Amino acid sequence: MIGSKWVILCRRKDFGAHVDMSHNAVFVRIKWIIVLLVTMVLDFLPVPVIGLILLYILLFRPLWFKNAVLEIYAQDGRANHNGADDSD
Repeated sequence: MIGSKWVILCRRKDFGAHVDMSHNAVFVRIKWIIVLLVTMVLDFLPVPVIGLILLYILLFRPLWFKNAVLEIYAQDGRANHNGADDSD
């Protein structure tokens, strides 16, 4: 019964509307996946690279990290870097 409801939800026309991404959004996500994979490989070194990067982000809250998050979660592939809400 639950499986049939899932199939019905998946076949609805508006279900996949939020999944459509621009090419820029796909590129940004792929770029950050590659960055994370490289840092995971570097984490096998004796120095914990990921932990140090996360500590730096938590302590100093750099603007490049905020811009990266805004770029990843941008609705139409355009990031809003000024902090204003563009949901009019």
